[in-house]
Amino acid sequence: MCIRDSVKSEFSRTLQVRYGGKLGETKKLNSNTELPKDFIKFRIRDVVNGRWIIFPAIFTSGITDSSQASYNPINYIGRPDAVHIYQNRTRSVSFGFRVVALNEEDIAVIWKKMNHLKGLTNPQFKQFFSDTSTTDNTRPVAPIVNLTIGDMFVNTPGYFTSISVNVANSATWDTEDGYQYPHVCDVSCEFTYIGKEVPTMLGENYSGFGETRKLNLDGSETLKDDLQIRGLDGVPVLPNIPGFRSPTLTKKQQRQSDREARKKTTKPFSKERRQLRRQQTQTRKDKFA
Repeated sequence: MCIRDSVKSEFSRTLQVRYGGKLGETKKLNSNTELPKDFIKFRIRDVVNGRWIIFPAIFTSGITDSSQASYNPINYIGRPDAVHIYQNRTRSVSFGFRVVALNEEDIAVIWKKMNHLKGLTNPQFKQFFSDTSTTDNTRPVAPIVNLTIGDMFVNTPGYFTSISVNVANSATWDTEDGYQYPHVCDVSCEFTYIGKEVPTMLGENYSGFGETRKLNLDGSETLKDDLQIRGLDGVPVLPNIPGFRSPTLTKKQQRQSDREARKKTTKPFSKERRQLRRQQTQTRKDKFA
């Protein structure tokens, strides 16, 4: 390779990697290259295009994690106080980091990644299928990313609402044509948190609990990281949404649910429907005994 694409510390840790990756390859940079190991993990995964943006960065402004809840106050006649109805929760994470080119070869690597980092506030236009053809049928796709910062946020889904790049007056620049970029720049990011779970009071707010398979909210080992609702232990998993746990049904609701399931999966007056009904009846007896 004519241009060195990595910087190795005294511990031979490969930190400065090129922008790249492919869809479906979420554990490695590519089929032959492992993800770099820094003291604290800092990675941005472009989910739409399957690309990694990884900086050996220095956090300069800390991390601010802000959650807000929205309520709708409703006033009833004759009641002096309002009834507050919960509506939704929003969460945003802001952080800043510094990017430094340690040598001339780093400049092209870093600024290509900076170019694609700035692109994460823009949509990607992708082809979609119609009844006639796919020619010129494109739609904008939201730039969803997975953010990793240590074990606080591990492949956390979300999107950037703001990415600012600041080049200080004191920054040094390279003077060679084609490489006239600053060696140092500061980046400020505003990240809107989506997360992997349905948000609940007993839910997981920091990914290290479970993502590393070493920690859980109760100290036990977590084997699944699918979308789920915590605090509903022992509740059956919905069949069409892996890892999504449904609220507890009453006996009447369960009977109605079983009836709808029989209608969708079996024919009227068939042997299969009778067998399924017996199985469902036995399951309800065991559940509500």
